[in-house]
Amino acid sequence: MISFKFDLKLKTKITLLIILILNIVLILVGVFTVNYFKNIQISRLEKNAKDIAHSVANIPIISKTLHGNGDIEISQEFADIIRQKKQASFIVVIGMKGKR
Repeated sequence: MISFKFDLKLKTKITLLIILILNIVLILVGVFTVNYFKNIQISRLEKNAKDIAHSVANIPIISKTLHGNGDIEISQEFADIIRQKKQASFIVVIGMKGKR
């Protein structure tokens, strides 16, 4: 059996213990900070997506098209304009019956 024995002075042991504790505290603070800001970012994105969905749902041109009375190309152009202004990756318009 191999045994490692280190004869460290008390001052060295206390210094190493303090360094270890500080590192653990800094890691924990970092993890909690990253999670906090990640949750803030996710909440902001969710709110933005809901706002866009609510805005698009209340547009008469889109509503008429989903009910079969409007022009699909005009609705597509209108949704694309909204997508560009809101800096969204895409906007998918789907009616209650699954019609796009």
